[in-house]
Amino acid sequence: MSTAIAPDDIVETRADAEGNSRPPLLVLEPLRAFLDAHGLGAGDIKATPIGEGHSNVTYLIERGAEEIVLRRPPRPPLPPSAHDVLREARLLRALAATPARVPDVLAVCDDPDTIGCPFYVMERIEGEVIVSSVPPALDTRAERRRIRTARLGSPDATWGSDCASGSRRVRCRRSP
Repeated sequence: MSTAIAPDDIVETRADAEGNSRPPLLVLEPLRAFLDAHGLGAGDIKATPIGEGHSNVTYLIERGAEEIVLRRPPRPPLPPSAHDVLREARLLRALAATPARVPDVLAVCDDPDTIGCPFYVMERIEGEVIVSSVPPALDTRAERRRIRTARLGSPDATWGSDCASGSRRVRCRRSP
């Protein structure tokens, strides 16, 4: 499921956004330079929203045969610690060493001047984007168990594991 793209959501250059009442979600020219610098695809960028973007905004980025996913916060104003995509990327990288199946984080940009905010790109994993309800074909007890086991192996293999993330440690535990 994807949402519609408003005319001011994606612009080619910063100059294209001048005069808009709100900042763009993607500025393609600096994004293209960032992706080029990290060896992520080549050529023009096609950006398609994924999901409904209630928290962070997610785009499928297509460049030639390459498909990756970009995550960024929504438009401002934001509370200082809300929508921290850099923290999200650190958590995904920390979980990569556990049995939990998470996408590989391919590149992280902490420079808000690139597209207007911090963001990261990760590998695309095919599947259903579950937004507000589980698709009927997946909404059976047997399917939920199969999905959980495929995603996590044994849930106990992830809960209680330590995930090293640079100088930080993330303790994965069940909520009370």
